Amino acid sequence: CLGECKSVTDVGFSSLSSLTSLQDLDTGGTNIGNACVLALASILLSLRNLSLGGCSSVTDVGFSSLSSLTSLQDLSVEYTNVGAQTGRLLSSLPSMTDYRGRI
Repeated sequence: CLGECKSVTDVGFSSLSSLTSLQDLDTGGTNIGNACVLALASILLSLRNLSLGGCSSVTDVGFSSLSSLTSLQDLSVEYTNVGAQTGRLLSSLPSMTDYRGRI
């Protein structure tokens, strides 16, 4: 859990890139941005649970990349800038059972 660790940024997140089998990640309230989410979506393909709530620097560019995470079951994007169209895309992922954010 990295939630609310304000010192975590895109640069700091790069150290997690070797954890390719990671299934649960809470980055809510951190200062990560699109670069981090794009990397996360291409490296952490086993993610099932992800919290990005409060990550206000992430835009639809970053959020839309999460559609490659076909195992994602639980996603929190509350208090973010996710757009309605991207929200609908994410909430309809094949394995999604719990989506919290704009639809």
